[in-house]
Amino acid sequence: MNPHLLYRCSVRAPWLCWLCFALLLTRVQAQPTVPPRVDPAAERAIEKGLRYLARTQNGDGSWSSDAEWVGMKAREITMTSFAVLAFMAGGNTAYEGPYSDHVRRGLEFLSRNAGKGGYIAADGDYVDMYGHGYALLALAQGYGSEKRPEDAEKAHRLLENAAKAVGKAQKSNGGWFYTPGKKSMRGEGSVTITQVQGLRATKDAGVSVSKTTVDKAVRYLEKTRKGSGGLKYDAQKVSRGPLLPITAAGYASMMSAGEYRSPLTEHCLRYVEKETAKGTNLSAITEDNNYAFYTWFYLAQSMYFSGGENWGNFYPRASELLVSTQTPEGTWQDRTGKVLPTAVGVMLLQMPYNYLPILQI
Repeated sequence: MNPHLLYRCSVRAPWLCWLCFALLLTRVQAQPTVPPRVDPAAERAIEKGLRYLARTQNGDGSWSSDAEWVGMKAREITMTSFAVLAFMAGGNTAYEGPYSDHVRRGLEFLSRNAGKGGYIAADGDYVDMYGHGYALLALAQGYGSEKRPEDAEKAHRLLENAAKAVGKAQKSNGGWFYTPGKKSMRGEGSVTITQVQGLRATKDAGVSVSKTTVDKAVRYLEKTRKGSGGLKYDAQKVSRGPLLPITAAGYASMMSAGEYRSPLTEHCLRYVEKETAKGTNLSAITEDNNYAFYTWFYLAQSMYFSGGENWGNFYPRASELLVSTQTPEGTWQDRTGKVLPTAVGVMLLQMPYNYLPILQI
């Protein structure tokens, strides 16, 4: 059974959604427990990371950044989204799996913070579009595990409103900025990428998504291309770049947008391949990067989506590096603190399981 079917069920036929979910659980239980690429050391690292995330969940179901940098203080929406995704990457849902309670409470926290305008934000009137995009991704990945029809309908409406909010926040040039207001009319590449993946996950969940919104976003990303290199920070002529994190994220989002063979998609992949060529020391790619695990998040997706030799070469090296750099308490760390890096590290190590629908491009 294709797990995608679960996320394409309409709330108009909840019995079909439940049937798909039951069949998916049967499929999951029938699969080998550990895929061939996940070795015992990676298994132990995964469990240590998940245990850390489980014990650091707040009483209200959220996770908070413990970063000293003021720009990353709290950020409950983003941190909760990544932590929930890390648990779901191993097959946990809101009602199944050893960490189901953590998934359920995390999703409930995100749902409670969806405002009337559709924006998902924990800090009153301030809307962080990064957090909104990641919350949309997490909620869409968890959609379908509701046990009651009224819960399924509520989740569907929430995703629908959140997707509409993304459309309303889009700038005239096709991109998105850090906040949805009119204060800045320019877009920014990394925020734009977050919205595109959130919209793809929402569409896979059976919610209508505006094709015009996605097409405008693709055109914006095309404007961030820098010559024969990768993608820049944004579409401004003086913008920094090309940058590996943005280019890897750009490739992943182009795949999410269904642009599998577009010139920009191929262009991004060639740049990422060059930067992560066989034999390259992966630690050198991120050691001077304050947001190292943002790079890991999208670099891993790029290698996974392109498959073949790219993924075959990347995963063993990435797994070995992550296992060797994990702390005794089960964490990894960068400027964002411990929660996001630990969630990303665990997600990457679990990618061979292929449980997250967003990976099933």
